[in-house]
Amino acid sequence: MKKLFKENDLVKFVLIAIVLTIVLTWIIPTGSYNGAEFVKNEVTRTGINEVALSNVYAVSFFLQQIIYVLVLGAFYGVISKTNGYKELVIKCAKFVKGKEVPVVLVISALIAIFVSLTAQVFISILAIPFIITVLLNAKLDRKTAFIATFGSIFVGMIGATYGTEGLYYFNYYMNGDITKGLKLRFALLCVAYVIFSIFNISHIKKAAKSKNIDETKDDSFAIESTTKKNVKVWPIAILLLVVCVFAVLGYVRWEEHYKITTFTKFHEWFTGLKIGKFAVGTSIFGKVTAFGTWELYSIFGVLLIVAILASVLYKLSIDEVIDGVTNGISKMVKPVVLMVLAYSVFVIVYWSPIVPTITNAILSSKFNAIRTAFAALVSSFFTADFGYVGYTVGQYLSAAYTNSLDKIFVIYPTMHGLVQMFSPTSVILLAGLAYLNISYKDWIKQIWKFLLAMLIISLIIFAI
Repeated sequence: MKKLFKENDLVKFVLIAIVLTIVLTWIIPTGSYNGAEFVKNEVTRTGINEVALSNVYAVSFFLQQIIYVLVLGAFYGVISKTNGYKELVIKCAKFVKGKEVPVVLVISALIAIFVSLTAQVFISILAIPFIITVLLNAKLDRKTAFIATFGSIFVGMIGATYGTEGLYYFNYYMNGDITKGLKLRFALLCVAYVIFSIFNISHIKKAAKSKNIDETKDDSFAIESTTKKNVKVWPIAILLLVVCVFAVLGYVRWEEHYKITTFTKFHEWFTGLKIGKFAVGTSIFGKVTAFGTWELYSIFGVLLIVAILASVLYKLSIDEVIDGVTNGISKMVKPVVLMVLAYSVFVIVYWSPIVPTITNAILSSKFNAIRTAFAALVSSFFTADFGYVGYTVGQYLSAAYTNSLDKIFVIYPTMHGLVQMFSPTSVILLAGLAYLNISYKDWIKQIWKFLLAMLIISLIIFAI
């Protein structure tokens, strides 16, 4: 058992978080809010049956995210077998060499900005397997690849402006306006990116001193060498670009946040298009929603079509496609298992709502920025779904701190992003670390200075 946990410390730390949560349900009474009034209830202890069921309900509640990760694995399992993809990776890796720092900084900025604006955090993972493969083939180390990709997701969450489904539902349950505190959230995005980049550059330079870095063996979709010459790269490049374009079009709330109605009007025209009595759009593509309103599963069809086209264009056999799908899915099993375990913590506090009780003990009747920040930290630790944080405490916050809602709309998203960067209950963190085979301890050693710096700066801004 000791050896098992030593080799799989991610499992160890998420299990510790689960046990801690269970113990707290035995000690802390549950509670809820009725407007600005806290209602204390009885202790609702988590038993063995509930522990077992929490994993089942975790899969049920977050099935969309789990299937998305598995579908993404199948997608990359197929396209990574094509010679075009292999050659594209090699060409991109050659471009990166000698320009490691600026390339990593640009990648980090693009991911952070996209997360800050997009309606679905998980969609930002779409291009990450490709980026990681390129960086590792450019002889950068795994931590640099993780920081530039998954780490940048957390930067975008810290400075969420219009983006993330969590902020959307937090705003919904607060019955507020997402533009409250918008300028300050954007400022925090910039601050977080600058500080994060400083640590990133420092690590790249430190890692560069280690000669002959080759960690491609830890890449789930490492490319195999190809002996074919004159392989055409442009078809796979265009296909991957199409996927990225659909991600941007589908998951940025164009009409709601930017008053751009073009995509809604196009959708109305497209769904109404008929040849005689035959509805062309809906019959062929199904009941798709307008760009800007896509759910996470909406990208599945795009990935399927692109994978099929890549297989045909690069003449993969049926056996190669099947092998790619099964191998790709198998690569994502460990991240998915850790995701389910992390989500089970959320399920436990959903059944035994101890978070309102803890929050009530931290907050005061008069708004205090520092107290609110630590209440947000605790809520985010136990709740992987930021939207549920709004559901849990939003009624109280909006009723008790009516004149401070703009501050709350800065404090809660920022603290949630920080917590997701280090918490063993962070779904994306665990999935990313498992994907690149990085231990939880190594990540904390790597990132603790940034977390401390960002926490201090955030608290100072909140206090001011």
